[in-house]
Amino acid sequence: IIVGDFTNITGTSKNRICKLNLTPFNFSIDSTFNIGTGFNASAYDVVKRNDGKLVVVGAFTSYSGSTQNRVTCINSDGTLDTIFSGSMGSGLTSNPERIVGVLSDDSVIIANPNLTNTYNGTSVGKFFKIDASGSLDTTFNVDITNNNSTLVKGFNDDFILYTTDGVVDEFDIGHPTSIYILNENGKFRIDNNHYITFENDKRYNIKLNGLTRSIPSGSIYDFSSTLLVETGSLITSSSTYN
Repeated sequence: IIVGDFTNITGTSKNRICKLNLTPFNFSIDSTFNIGTGFNASAYDVVKRNDGKLVVVGAFTSYSGSTQNRVTCINSDGTLDTIFSGSMGSGLTSNPERIVGVLSDDSVIIANPNLTNTYNGTSVGKFFKIDASGSLDTTFNVDITNNNSTLVKGFNDDFILYTTDGVVDEFDIGHPTSIYILNENGKFRIDNNHYITFENDKRYNIKLNGLTRSIPSGSIYDFSSTLLVETGSLITSSSTYN
């Protein structure tokens, strides 16, 4: 599945979303994926849920003639998921930035370019969560005070938050640039004592199961595929930190 701002693929009308066959040397259009008239404006990001349905975000306000304000869910055959559409109501009032990831229960985390937005009439922050039916999950809250933050999907249903403001969830974390592991509700994973901090001298303080290691720049370590983040990029297993 590809999304973007295109309106045709190799001469065939495909408004901003298309499914391609990915067999070797064959990137032809999958004609069984019926998008109708597609999106009326740019689609920024798409993820496939565990049930095969697609969640798409962007600047669009309609999909195949149906009002869908900046977020929607599409069935595996390209048709609109009417249950999701009914639950999302008026959708988003401002353009989102991207989809952070899909959780095991098919809920999705969406990132906004700014600290505030509105989803179906309810104010949401930089990051918010929609359940599989399209309803806002109000239990999810990443309380940040600075727009310079990145959230990425980790293993299982955990998330990695990279922030530059030194304050997360009303706690002063003590460093101007830090990385923390959050649970599926956007809260610190303090129950298992997992956290990561990144300081300006590029030493990584990693605490896993009560043990803390300070990692100097340029060192190579294996953390049993523990997911780390450096300025928003993913690092796994043995890596060199520069």
